[in-house]
Amino acid sequence: GSSPWECKTYNKKLNTLVIDCCNGEVIKAALHHCFSGELPPKFDVTSPDESVARKLAQLDRFAYKFQMKELRQLVYRTGRKLINKRPVLACAVFDELSFRGLGVVDSLKRYALDTMREMPCETL
Repeated sequence: GSSPWECKTYNKKLNTLVIDCCNGEVIKAALHHCFSGELPPKFDVTSPDESVARKLAQLDRFAYKFQMKELRQLVYRTGRKLINKRPVLACAVFDELSFRGLGVVDSLKRYALDTMREMPCETL
């Protein structure tokens, strides 16, 4: 049998960690945060686009999955700024968090959904 302490994301045959909730750039962003307390420049929301929105959503899911509370708080604040600046990106955030769902409704997903409900014309 498997030990309760065994890492469920480790593939013994491939000798690899399998993290299916995000891509490599998101994992690098999480590591960047561990060492700097900030998000990397590629996650800047001064001129946000769909790619940044989706990466932030993936980073939120990664931080949830690996219980990185400070990173989740930073991603939530950054995600709100992104959605407030370009409400249309709420759809991308919601889509990404729904597609990669773990059956939970997190605060960033809820904020995106609330934005879509409150400003339907701006988010289409």
